[in-house]
Amino acid sequence: MIFFQISIFAQDMNDAFNLSNSVLQLLHGYSGQFGSVSTGFFIAKADVVWLYNTYDNEIGLNQIILDCTIDIPT
Repeated sequence: MIFFQISIFAQDMNDAFNLSNSVLQLLHGYSGQFGSVSTGFFIAKADVVWLYNTYDNEIGLNQIILDCTIDIPT
């Protein structure tokens, strides 16, 4: 299994929510070929969870963090 996080930044919170929702809808529960046949790999299942959203004062952007788990069979 591979664990990672996706950080989405946007000036407008609605844009951050829409992009995060798109990633969540497209990747969560996905199973199949990821990438091309010659350079990609097979995913048994992908899970994406909305971890939290915040505003980063230092860079002045809204931020949404998604937690991801990908199961790659060996």
